[in-house]
Amino acid sequence: MILIFGAPRSGTSWLGKIFDSHPNTLYRAEPDKGQRDAPVPSLCSDAEILEYRDAAERYADYLMSIHNSNAAGSPPFMRKSYHSEFQSAIRLATIYGIKSAERMPFFSKFMGNLNVPDFADFRANGAIRPVMKSVGSM
Repeated sequence: MILIFGAPRSGTSWLGKIFDSHPNTLYRAEPDKGQRDAPVPSLCSDAEILEYRDAAERYADYLMSIHNSNAAGSPPFMRKSYHSEFQSAIRLATIYGIKSAERMPFFSKFMGNLNVPDFADFRANGAIRPVMKSVGSM
């Protein structure tokens, strides 16, 4: 997993999209937004690494499982090797549909939080490299 951390307005989105441009990456832009209650400390000593390692791995997996329109639908949209033409078209249409619906006042009341399909499982496909960008989890 590739992690990109930085301060707001520091170029992390630009760097994240550079990584996202690779056809074998699965990119998440700030999946931790609104999920800041991590089960691990911000900093730990070398002696504590083993104590928090499993919790950190579970938290990273949890963040990669978040694929709402903010985390998984940030433009520009890159072609992926693990998507067919049909899957790419469905994914793009879903992103634009969700982003359009989110602008409607009744969306959150009736629709909730809809997810963008990944059509990929990086855990099962070792060729897919997960990339996560955050400005709040540093």
